[in-house]
Amino acid sequence: MRHRDGYILRRVGEKYIVLPVSEDARNVGAALQMNESGALLWVLLDEETTQEALVLALREEFDIDEDSAVRDAAAFVEKLRGNGLLIT
Repeated sequence: MRHRDGYILRRVGEKYIVLPVSEDARNVGAALQMNESGALLWVLLDEETTQEALVLALREEFDIDEDSAVRDAAAFVEKLRGNGLLIT
């Protein structure tokens, strides 16, 4: 899976925002606000990756337990999917 092309990630204070920049992306119309862990996952989704790789990255970067990482990665993926931003 990976995120849809045509979006940029920008940091604004303590938050991150994904904004549409291409015409196709603007037609989807989703702009999302996310925290640091969401930004990490977004960057990983620049390239084809797996749910397991997302979980591992969260565990390594934020030193969290497996259950929390699985739950957080799944919630992020569902947020992207629900906004039409995920390609599987």
